[in-house]
Amino acid sequence: MLNNPLVSIVIVNWNGHRYLKDCFDSLINQNYENYEIIFVDNGSTDNSVEFIKENYPRTIIIKNNVNLGFAEANNIGVQKSNGEYIFLLNNDAWVEKNTIQELLSTYLKVDNLGVVGCKIKNPDGTIQDLGVKIDILGYPIGINKDITDNLITDLFYVSGCALFMEKELFTQFNGFDERYFMFVEELDLCWRVKLQGYQIITNCNAEIYHYGGGSIVGGTKKNKKYVTNSNRIYLRERNTYCTLLKNLEYKNAAIRICISLLFNVSECIFFIFMLKPKVSLVYVKAWWWNVINLKTTLKSRKNIQQQRKIKDVHLNKFIHKGIVKLRLFKAIGIPEVV
Repeated sequence: MLNNPLVSIVIVNWNGHRYLKDCFDSLINQNYENYEIIFVDNGSTDNSVEFIKENYPRTIIIKNNVNLGFAEANNIGVQKSNGEYIFLLNNDAWVEKNTIQELLSTYLKVDNLGVVGCKIKNPDGTIQDLGVKIDILGYPIGINKDITDNLITDLFYVSGCALFMEKELFTQFNGFDERYFMFVEELDLCWRVKLQGYQIITNCNAEIYHYGGGSIVGGTKKNKKYVTNSNRIYLRERNTYCTLLKNLEYKNAAIRICISLLFNVSECIFFIFMLKPKVSLVYVKAWWWNVINLKTTLKSRKNIQQQRKIKDVHLNKFIHKGIVKLRLFKAIGIPEVV
């Protein structure tokens, strides 16, 4: 293996012109020099492509005529990349100058490593994410308090806003599930990686700053109230169901999906009483998508289950036994759906 292998940085963009200067300037200032930047634009109308052409001419630009979504656009970028390693980076993020070197060094030193993530900070410097565990229904529990250890190993997955791995491994696992469009695709990929016995860790010396919510409204706190979006709910719910069905053993999949359905029904009733029946319909849409896509999902499931090396029971240490939604409701109250 070369001492300085080529790293392909893949950035997916949809009307993110306002973020691009911070992102690209931080990459130009990296202390690791053997990299290429692949900019995959999903049909932007805000002159994003023109801005990159004019200011960062060495960038490899892929123009999609329509918004293909985060998952498929990243797959396209990786397919066109030339590097031995890939670094998937959100357009609304910028990185410290040693980030790529730290990620690569970790990959070269740690045995049986599948995916490496970063210490993700908010623009004000507070911790946003150090990696993620999940609850029994597949919903994320982010580690958002600072930890003194440089490497965090007890994770289920790392955020797709800054994800580093071997290109060959990404390709071996068929990358992101392109049906997802956006949300949960990194959980699904990391779950498949874990089932093959690979480690997933965060290197806290590799730091990035991330605005969050750059592509879709929601997922933020406003005046101490959680703000979300109907489309965000729809994509997260439908993709989470699909992920559970593909990756869990049959008994666990049946139990957890039934629990999730019961919980969703309660949410639907709640939003009806709150005079927001359109939000309730979002859950129905998520269920129906999984019904009409069941054949494809079961085909994926068959491949995953035939190749798995790790039993569900061995992943329990990365799974919180409670239900995250209940904990969030107690902590921040009723979400504002915009």
